[in-house]
Order: sequence, then structure tokens, then C-alpha cells
Amino acid sequence: MSRESVLYFSGRVPREVLTLGAALQSVDRATFRGMVKVLVSEFEGRDTSDLRKAISRLRQGVKDRQAFDKAFSGLHRLIRSVIARDPVELTSEELMKDLQQLKITEDFSSDICSALYGSRRGEMDKKNEPLRFEGLEKLDYKIDVTVTTDKKGVKRWTPCVLVSLKTTSGEVLSGELRMEDFHRMRHSVAQALKQIDIMENRLEGR
Repeated sequence: MSRESVLYFSGRVPREVLTLGAALQSVDRATFRGMVKVLVSEFEGRDTSDLRKAISRLRQGVKDRQAFDKAFSGLHRLIRSVIARDPVELTSEELMKDLQQLKITEDFSSDICSALYGSRRGEMDKKNEPLRFEGLEKLDYKIDVTVTTDKKGVKRWTPCVLVSLKTTSGEVLSGELRMEDFHRMRHSVAQALKQIDIMENRLEGR
């Protein structure tokens, strides 16, 4: 699956999204369209109290409320992921392919695409613009050796790592690391990635 896919989800598809197709089998199209309408209004920043009343009315009108809850949760996660992506990068065609993989019917898929790629998308993007932090664009490093001579005339060869960082803002930072500091940095990065993986699993209920 390509990175343009909404299902990329940092390498994992959340459980509520994976089961969305099955949950929607118990939801009729009118109810589904009501769910989409409520979610679009939510992401536009509308009054949450009115939205809660609307979703409560929809829920009262279905026979299988458990399936409704699962479908609403999965749809919420799916829509949130779509509007977090640039519509130029994630096109409606790409989204349709993703929805097919989720075994969502063509009618429901068309409703989702129409809602997320129509005239209301601009307002949703405006209300849900992600926070942007300065990041790392490029990292270069090379090994250097410093030669020193002690009082007895013995030469000592001390390796070090010369590091150059370029941030997304264009700033260039450079410095020198001792080998033990470089390995400590590698270990810290590996630990941070492990913790991120653990947190993602917990959030997804795995």
C-alpha cells in the first residue's frame, strides 16, 4: 500500500477502521448519511451539543446500536485521517481504493468521497489545520580523527563524529561528538522509537 493511502496510518490500520466495513452492514444508507453529516459538521467546528443530539436521534432509530457505535467510531477515525492529508496528495480516487479494501460498499464510499471532497472541505481543513513543528530535513555525518601527543611523545588517535543537521526551516547546525556520545544518541533514538511503537499499540487496543 502506498504512502498516499489514507490507510497508511504510520504502518498500522486502527482496529475500528478495519472493522468499519463489517459494522456498516447493519446500517442503512439514510442513517449512514446522517452519520457523515454529523461528523462533517463536527470537523467544521459546529456546536457540539447540537451534534450530540443529532447522533443520539440517529442511534435511537437503529436496531443494532452496538454496530452503530462501532461504525460511528470507525467512520470518525477514518474521516479524521482523511482531512489530515493534503487532498492533492490523497485524491478521491485513492480514497475510493482504500474504502474498497475496507469492504465498504460503493454507495457508502461515494457518500464519503462526496462529503470530504466537496465544497465543505475547505472549512474542515481550516478548522483542523495540524500544528507544525520544526523538523529534521537532512543529516550528514563523517568520522574524523584527532591526533594528540602526550608529554612522553606518544601519539594518541581519537576518533570523533562530525555531525551536520539541516532543519525544515533551513537552519544548519553542526557539531562534534565523541564516539561514546554518538552511540548514546543512537541508543536514545532507538528507545524513543520503541516507546512510540508501544504507545501506538496501546491507542489502537493491541
